[in-house]
Amino acid sequence: MDANFNVRCRLHDYRSRCIYQITMNCLRRLPPLTRIYARQFNGKLAAGVEVLPLGRLVYDCMDAYFKPQPSMRILVRSVMPDHIHFVLYVHENLDKPLGTYIGEFSSLCTTTFRRYLSAGADRKGADSAFWRDLRARLPQDADLGTQVTTDHGRPEEEQNRIAIFQIGFNDRIARRRGAKDSFCQYVLDNPYRHIVRKMHPEFFCNNMAMQLGDRKLQLYGNILLLDNPDKAQVQISRRPEKRLDLPRRMASWEETIRQRGVLVSPFISPEEREWQHKAIKGNAGIILVVNYEFRDRFKPYKSLFELCEQGRLLMVTTATQIASNVPMTRPEALDMNAIAAQLATLPVGASHQLLLKRLRPLP
Repeated sequence: MDANFNVRCRLHDYRSRCIYQITMNCLRRLPPLTRIYARQFNGKLAAGVEVLPLGRLVYDCMDAYFKPQPSMRILVRSVMPDHIHFVLYVHENLDKPLGTYIGEFSSLCTTTFRRYLSAGADRKGADSAFWRDLRARLPQDADLGTQVTTDHGRPEEEQNRIAIFQIGFNDRIARRRGAKDSFCQYVLDNPYRHIVRKMHPEFFCNNMAMQLGDRKLQLYGNILLLDNPDKAQVQISRRPEKRLDLPRRMASWEETIRQRGVLVSPFISPEEREWQHKAIKGNAGIILVVNYEFRDRFKPYKSLFELCEQGRLLMVTTATQIASNVPMTRPEALDMNAIAAQLATLPVGASHQLLLKRLRPLP
């Protein structure tokens, strides 16, 4: 289980009015909830979603649990093959922390799942064969009791659980103007990004280019990090007058890491590089701005290449130098930080223009 899925923001009141983007991961041994496939729409690549029996169960449980809730409602949702996203609008103060409600929803899914499995061969309807087959694959002594009392933060043994979701969830908090729209667009675009990753693995370790204003920049890595709704620029000045708000900015960077967002920076100074290491350790993404060319056989050094393979790194270069060992000038450093500031404010969907120019036609 991802460590971020049990970490909450220390400075946030999870009973207060707020908008959240919630992610919950399925247990790995389960059949997929949905099937995502490529299709054409108006001559462009689009994603189609076929909801499978487990996915229908999850949708039904979402409706059954969240629709009667007087203090919250789901704005958008996306059920993927092995996880779910939804944007939750808490419009009144809650009686309990948010995690309690998410735990109750997860427990409802588990209870329903176990009830369907218990019915086994007796279950009727279009999905009856699916449930009979799934029940036959479980151990005969599997505990299918429908009384689920385990708290979402104090789990049963994960590998022995008969459930749909892993313990814990990830939350992103709408802290900035426009965050709600970014969250919603990110969730709605998730099937499309899934198709892009399947059809074009080369996007995650390939040399590409993008236009940013009047600048043409080279790229290497996962360009979909540009679409992350929680991007934050890291820049730390040595001048005392520019460090007055540093504690506030550091708290913002910590929250970006907790929410598995993306830190954007050249990471030039030792203090800035500390935040790069924190992002790596915290399973966040990194957009690294550099000043050297990406030659035809370019590969980042080992630790960055591993991040690239995990889809957690995008390198962006101004290509003002031929090699990485050329000393950096102050104007170059200022230019790189200015580009990082622009990248950090790109809206969700910023990568689409680049992607659509590269996509090969469907067979």
